[in-house]
Amino acid sequence: MTMTSATRLRLLAGTAFAATSVFAVPALAQDADNGGLEEIIVTAQKREQSLQDVPIAVSAVTGESLSANRVTNVVDLSAIAPGVTVRPSLGGSSIPSFTVRGAVSYGVVPGSDKQVSIYLDGVYLSTPRGGIFDLPNVERIEMLRGPQGTLFGRNATAGAVSISTMDPMGEGHVKVSGSVFNHDGYRYELTAHTPELGPLSAYFSYVKNKYRGHIKNEAPVTVFDRVTNGLKYQKYVKTAPWLGGKDSDSIFASVKFESGDFKAVYKYDRNEASQTPDGVGLIGYDFRVGLGGLLGAYANNIIDAAVAAGMPLASNAKRPNSVWNSYNDELAVFQEGHNLTMSYQFNDQLSIKNIAAYRSSSVESTASLLGVDSLTIPASAAPLYAAFLEARGLPAATAAAVANSQIGKQYMFLGSGPASRSKQWSDELQLNYDSDFMTLTVGGIWFKGKDHNNEHGQQNTVSFTSLAGNNEIPYLPGIGYNEARSIAGFAQGEFHVTPQLDIVLGGRYTNDKKLAQITSLTTATCPTSITSSAALKACPLITSTNYYKKNNFNYLVGANFRPTDDVLVYAKWSTAYVSGGTSGPFAYAPEKAKSAEAGLKADLFDRRLRTNLAVFWAKYNDYQTAQGGNTLGTVPEFQALVPDSRVRSALGTFVYPQGDVKAKGFELEITAAPVNGVVLGGSLSYTKTSFSNVPALLKAAVGLAADAPDSDYLPTLRPEWTANAYAQYTSEPIWGDTIFTARVQGNYQSSMNASGNANIKSQLAAYTRTVPAYWLVNGRMALEHINFADAFEGTIALWGKNIFDNKSISFPFNQSGGASATYIEPRRYGVDLTVEF
Repeated sequence: MTMTSATRLRLLAGTAFAATSVFAVPALAQDADNGGLEEIIVTAQKREQSLQDVPIAVSAVTGESLSANRVTNVVDLSAIAPGVTVRPSLGGSSIPSFTVRGAVSYGVVPGSDKQVSIYLDGVYLSTPRGGIFDLPNVERIEMLRGPQGTLFGRNATAGAVSISTMDPMGEGHVKVSGSVFNHDGYRYELTAHTPELGPLSAYFSYVKNKYRGHIKNEAPVTVFDRVTNGLKYQKYVKTAPWLGGKDSDSIFASVKFESGDFKAVYKYDRNEASQTPDGVGLIGYDFRVGLGGLLGAYANNIIDAAVAAGMPLASNAKRPNSVWNSYNDELAVFQEGHNLTMSYQFNDQLSIKNIAAYRSSSVESTASLLGVDSLTIPASAAPLYAAFLEARGLPAATAAAVANSQIGKQYMFLGSGPASRSKQWSDELQLNYDSDFMTLTVGGIWFKGKDHNNEHGQQNTVSFTSLAGNNEIPYLPGIGYNEARSIAGFAQGEFHVTPQLDIVLGGRYTNDKKLAQITSLTTATCPTSITSSAALKACPLITSTNYYKKNNFNYLVGANFRPTDDVLVYAKWSTAYVSGGTSGPFAYAPEKAKSAEAGLKADLFDRRLRTNLAVFWAKYNDYQTAQGGNTLGTVPEFQALVPDSRVRSALGTFVYPQGDVKAKGFELEITAAPVNGVVLGGSLSYTKTSFSNVPALLKAAVGLAADAPDSDYLPTLRPEWTANAYAQYTSEPIWGDTIFTARVQGNYQSSMNASGNANIKSQLAAYTRTVPAYWLVNGRMALEHINFADAFEGTIALWGKNIFDNKSISFPFNQSGGASATYIEPRRYGVDLTVEF
């Protein structure tokens, strides 16, 4: 540890230790029955502990919070945990994008890893594609913030999401719930538990979730031909009339065997969904900025003519009622997993656990990126295209003839059509030991994953080209295959120096191996003079294979101090990494994170007030980011880096280092139970992010000069402030055991940059630079424990999500002189009925 780093750690620790003078009050009784706050159990350190005993910035979402905020997938976690925002990424692959402590994580590039990892019942989900899926029987979701390199391993430099589902109850029980809501929506769930049959118990769940899209697609029904030029995967794409809808089926089953001190739990989950991508609004455009004067003027003219004919724009940066997304078709998402967790308790001090798992997933979709996909080329555009062709050396007569031949064809601006399938195998062994001297966790993990991408053999991202024939998607394969194998061993111990002071030491050693292949055309075997798909298919495909192998060691050093039984103060220095690899022709180094954190956790006044505070500093070296090979094709720096134009187009997306990222800030959570039946709570976080050593390519990609100061390269998708506030009421029994509950919660995020260029061209709309701050309000009220003729118990609830129908941007996108966005889902409201017996 450097002197500078050690100084930061001492300063952060000093801040938290000084705060104990405020909260150092005598320990009081901690009985939730007295009207105080309930104890929350988490597994953030690979063992069950009270949330208040864990020296980690972790938020747990359980019970009423899950219900009131309608948390059915990871995107619904946005702003519920301080400093965390989550949004669906653009492109139709159902990928969640996390922003945590200065990092934006979504792992969109095939074979790449990510800064925030998702774990389901202790199993790492390697591929984020299709990661937004319905989660049945969720018992608890934990959001861990900061590097988790010791216990959670690679790909957790900014944090980790741990999702826990319920085990079989061991008693006969049936729960049936149904919801109806606006947008023609309904959701119903059936869960049935068996009684214990000797050492065995089990349960089964089925969830159906369906609703219509909320944005009308004004684009006329257009059929895109992906059959003529397809290889393995062939499909016609037909424009969807409504966008943002879903039809999802989930099943979940679990069997538990428990005998004495041995327990084995098998879980199976499966989710199949047919859904339409979110509607993408075109906010502003001037393609002369990204494509150059002549070609940009041609593209502008095509859109100008469509707008004059009534094509909708979303220039006010608010969710529109309708868009023009002709390339948005239904996407298919599939997730399936098997998990076998076995544990044995040797004695009061020693236990062992093994988690073996297999998972598979697939996604196939088409999606709009710029908010306008294909438009009919008008006659007014022909002279502009002819001028462009003349400037490239064609004789005037030939240029005019070619330009006139394009009139009436469909011009594709920017459309994505990814297809992927993934498999993974993993096995983790954990040993936990607890004594008066130390608490120790030791383990090892083996992981293997395989990803196949774009096996359909067609162009992944189609951009700025006219379509031949019956809207044929051009033949330009970029077929990818990625394989990863990782083996790691870890240990973390808390050494009880005194009854009040623990020293924490942890380490993890990891060996990573990766293989990356891309199969494509090259100009060496297929010159650029060959343009028709029929001729291109006669060219040989070239496979490029790259290997990656590297060892990494991460560690944690910390101290925990308890001035009273109800107050924990901690300070730590930790490291983590995101695995390196190869992406097309690029090799990229591991992203390495180091962080100092100090925190305070206090339960006060007979557990009627809970205060959790964390202050942090983090630095990410060689920060990994996703870039588009097709959309960067006009950037001179990229052309110099990848001279082969066919390889550039086949890349789709690739990983490129963004330089170094620094983040600092704080996260505060407060919960209070001032009187019986009332719980008030909230959180507040601040994160300041800055870049250094930004590569010239990435500056050029956002329109900055290569020598522009790093301060002109802005952090995007990173709101500095987030907050939430909620109030919850639970009545005394109204009749029998029936009670009334109500909860309202508001989630806030401050403004954030939508473009990395501080000096973005003024021709574009103002909202291509900044997304304004906003609040989202959710609520629920219910009558619970209603007795129906002594036969069963029920709950009736009214709920609303985004009650005031905030229409703000969720995911902004700037590319080639066009600006677009997806939006926060509209107001949803409905009625739930649940019965149990």
